[in-house]
Amino acid sequence: MKNPPASKFKLVYDAVGLADPSLYIHSKDYLDERGIFVSSGPFHGSTLNIARTFANALLPGILGGVNRQWKYVPF
Repeated sequence: MKNPPASKFKLVYDAVGLADPSLYIHSKDYLDERGIFVSSGPFHGSTLNIARTFANALLPGILGGVNRQWKYVPF
């Protein structure tokens, strides 16, 4: 991220429901280490993007995952 915020967020709530994992993948730049990234709604998008989102949430950081907590809230 070019200009990360001085203080990081404790919670990010993504209510768009698009299956684009880039926002979560780059969350280490703006989300506190103990912060939570919440996605809600139906996933729209390619199966590959949905799989990438889940893989980044489940893999440890040393294996390329994101070291931030991720929650999914379906509706």
